[in-house]
Amino acid sequence: MRAYRFVLALLALALPLPAPADDIIRDLPTGQSARFEHMDPRPLPPLRVLDEQGHMVDLDTFRGDVMLLTFWATWCPSCKPEMPVLDRMARRYVRAGLRILPISIDKQGPGVVRSFYLKNDLTRLPILLAGQPGMVREFGMRMIPSSVLVNRRGEVVGRFPGAVNWDDTQVRSVLEYELRQPNPNRDSP
Repeated sequence: MRAYRFVLALLALALPLPAPADDIIRDLPTGQSARFEHMDPRPLPPLRVLDEQGHMVDLDTFRGDVMLLTFWATWCPSCKPEMPVLDRMARRYVRAGLRILPISIDKQGPGVVRSFYLKNDLTRLPILLAGQPGMVREFGMRMIPSSVLVNRRGEVVGRFPGAVNWDDTQVRSVLEYELRQPNPNRDSP
């Protein structure tokens, strides 16, 4: 039994798998598991994403809500199981002020993402695409999926490099802590 566990541990170390090369994320591996990496709050860089219609959306638009930016791709094997869970979370936390913003790095455009959403019955998540090269690396991450947590003041407070079990109580407690913080746009004296 110990030998079996040892082999499994060695296999786990062999992950993450290398991702297909691409102009935006050349040599970015796909992650298998992640833990929250707390960061000293720093302003969200001025980032813009493309919506389903090809319009640029400034992420600062969502200031006042807690944002979970998840960088992913339709071809990423670790991303696929996360998306339905994120879709359920979007419904669960919408009234609390959580904006789940899955940002696809697919180069084929919104059509491939739309097809993925339809195939997986994702109805609560917006279709967003990386609007500028290097967006994932802007946050010091080298794999997908990777997620960034932004507080209500528009500050990056942490990241999850790799796939995440979003049903985990410790992971949820990180999100719920930020959701309990006052909204500076509504809760000012």
